[in-house]
Amino acid sequence: MKVTKRNFVVSILLSLVTCGIYSLYWMVMLNDEIHNIYESMYPEDLGTTRVSGALLLVFTFITCGIYSFYWYYKMGTLCNKISKNSSNFDLIFLILAIFQLPIVNMCIMQNIENNFFDEYEF
Repeated sequence: MKVTKRNFVVSILLSLVTCGIYSLYWMVMLNDEIHNIYESMYPEDLGTTRVSGALLLVFTFITCGIYSFYWYYKMGTLCNKISKNSSNFDLIFLILAIFQLPIVNMCIMQNIENNFFDEYEF
């Protein structure tokens, strides 16, 4: 399983400098890596529907961004299971996406991924 520890401050700066293009790449990487982490923790759920990073971008562009609300909600449910605490990331991510703060969502996801990376030392 390939998981990359990223500094989310650098990712934010790269997103700003590239006018959002890096944030699309970051979104795809977070999608694939968080799904990989989830599948390694819960192998019995391998039959669940998984959208690849490329399809995520296609669905987001086709629906003019509406699919991203659903995606943030679904990533929140995965982050709840990965972080093993009683947080409601699904609702937090959905509310932040509605208020046009997806960069905060991605920072939280990256933090959860980095904590997993530190805990299991990949």
